[in-house]
Amino acid sequence: MIEKPILETLLLHKKRHCDTCNSQTCVVRRFCSTEWRVFLTKHKLTYLFPAGTEIFAKGDKVEGIYCVYSGYIKVYEFDKRSEKIVDLVKGGEILGYRGLGNNGSDYTVSAKALSECEVTFFPMDIFRLAIEANKDLAFYIIDLLAGKLKKMERRANTCTNIPAKEKVEYALRDVMESFGIDENDGNRLKFTIARKDIASLAGTTYETVIRVLTTLDKKKQIKLDGKSISVVDMAYFWGNQLND
Repeated sequence: MIEKPILETLLLHKKRHCDTCNSQTCVVRRFCSTEWRVFLTKHKLTYLFPAGTEIFAKGDKVEGIYCVYSGYIKVYEFDKRSEKIVDLVKGGEILGYRGLGNNGSDYTVSAKALSECEVTFFPMDIFRLAIEANKDLAFYIIDLLAGKLKKMERRANTCTNIPAKEKVEYALRDVMESFGIDENDGNRLKFTIARKDIASLAGTTYETVIRVLTTLDKKKQIKLDGKSISVVDMAYFWGNQLND
């Protein structure tokens, strides 16, 4: 967990009111009643995390839920050799939900901001009350957990025994699914994660990622533009060779 003095410097003292917020993606705005949005505003803390900031770490005590207002975040763990990304989270989603079912539990993963992120923190007891009182929020949490579990199972089943090239291609599709495509450019990834993070997501090496991306670029299946990636051949990435 970030030390308290550091957290205080990241705290946004101008509080965004949940009952008047115009965000179309905020979980609280979408799934909580007006009365509960007013109540939750009184108990929340909102932080602006610079890119590269660790939001919480494996072993930290779970104290609440994070609602991501904007930005991009990776959730990861370490095996004996390297970091492995287990989830990608964007604005409009929640973070830290693994601690919902256990009192006094510890995080089993870590989370780090990939870009500047505005993140709102709700104490766990307050957020649980909100779930109990707002059935739409409860259904959202159920759907979220079911979807994340299905995605983890799909990734495990698909990526266990396939060549490294296909692992990288699958990781790119995962980024597309998680972060989306730029609205102003129908091919460019809305947010391109670093090459080392693609390697972490794919479970392969940085060198392999560079080699595969270069090959895909030469075949005009993607287009590399500095750090950004555009997907030229969408059908290839959503075709049978990557289907589950």
